[in-house]
Amino acid sequence: MKKSLEKFLQYTSRNFFNCWLILGVDTLIAALCTLFAFVGIYYIVGLGWNVSQLLQVIAVSLLSSIIGDLLFNTYRNTIRYSEIKDLWRITCSVLFKTCCLAVYVFFILHGDRLFGSQNLVFVISDGMFTLISLIGFRVIVIVTYESLIGMVRKTDMRVLIYGTDDKSVALKTRLRTSSHYKISGFCIYSPDHSRRILADSRVYSFSDKSDFETLIQKHRIQGVLFARYDSIKEEENRLLEYCKSIGVKTLIAPSISEADVDGLFHQFVRPIRIEDLLGREEIKINMSEIAAEYCNKTILVTGAAGSIGSELCRQLARSVSVN
Repeated sequence: MKKSLEKFLQYTSRNFFNCWLILGVDTLIAALCTLFAFVGIYYIVGLGWNVSQLLQVIAVSLLSSIIGDLLFNTYRNTIRYSEIKDLWRITCSVLFKTCCLAVYVFFILHGDRLFGSQNLVFVISDGMFTLISLIGFRVIVIVTYESLIGMVRKTDMRVLIYGTDDKSVALKTRLRTSSHYKISGFCIYSPDHSRRILADSRVYSFSDKSDFETLIQKHRIQGVLFARYDSIKEEENRLLEYCKSIGVKTLIAPSISEADVDGLFHQFVRPIRIEDLLGREEIKINMSEIAAEYCNKTILVTGAAGSIGSELCRQLARSVSVN
């Protein structure tokens, strides 16, 4: 069962469902909402409903839903990556359907036994049911997908992302379907321990080493992931030391400069290296050039008795012929 779920998640992470299938599901939901609203309003007022009128109303609902979805491209958005700002497309499509249905019910439909106010209640109810159902369908898909990922990837490394800026949130999104890391939330250095949610994940704060240790033990955190090199420098003498003392791994998302000639990253997340703490590019010394520069020359080394001066003398004596 687990292997089947893993294969399914791998397929869905690399492929997308046909957009026309999404259009069909949205259209079906809209038609069912119209059916429910039509039957419901006639049941409430105690009148018998006409099958011919019901079919006409559903036909208008289907046609207006398809046109609305095509106009606002609601079916082309990848559901599992949907955001709140994407709801405007669904809202506009539903409003278009509601307006078309209102025009048909009030001005075209003949033999209607409902009063004007009752027709208005029907149209508004249909729009509300449709909007709630379409949003609910997407929420169910996202929650189900996230739950399946959580079931399959329980053995992944549990990490916290340091920081709450745009790069941290983007990193969380990029690692959403990672087969190696499970993002347990965000962490920041702050004395304010109020409960906050960012990108559907908890933001944890710590003010000292004991706070951090409690956080790590409570949530079984195995690593802290940095999105920015600046954050590593800021936390060099605090968070990095905390992690080192309690055995928590420190990781970094590589910068664009670490991509190869094809723009690919060989390690999307890697452990923090000592070079990351320099605050500058590593200086690579060309010993052959240095040897050629000082070869057969008389060198005066000031402070030769010190640690740096004595090491400099040893390097010169070993590498080149000097006096």
